[in-house]
Amino acid sequence: MTAPLDPLPKREVDSLRAVIGSRVARARRGLGLSQRKLAAIMDRSPSWVREIENGAQFAPPYLLQALAVATQRSVGWFYGELVITLSEYVLTKVETE
Repeated sequence: MTAPLDPLPKREVDSLRAVIGSRVARARRGLGLSQRKLAAIMDRSPSWVREIENGAQFAPPYLLQALAVATQRSVGWFYGELVITLSEYVLTKVETE
């Protein structure tokens, strides 16, 4: 049995939030939506959308799924290059234990 993985370092979490946030903004703009309109569609406030796009908080999976469907992208697209980084992190942790 393998030990649980350590939490990701704060800098990696911050970087992941920033990548996802910028991709959410890119997808939103690609659909021609304002932050206010996306917020209304998601039944949230414009400040919620702004916080996600600025990387202040994580985008919930249902938002990524909705944007993925609307923009004909995969959910993985929102994670960008960091998917590889996170996979490498997990492999490194497993190999060193």
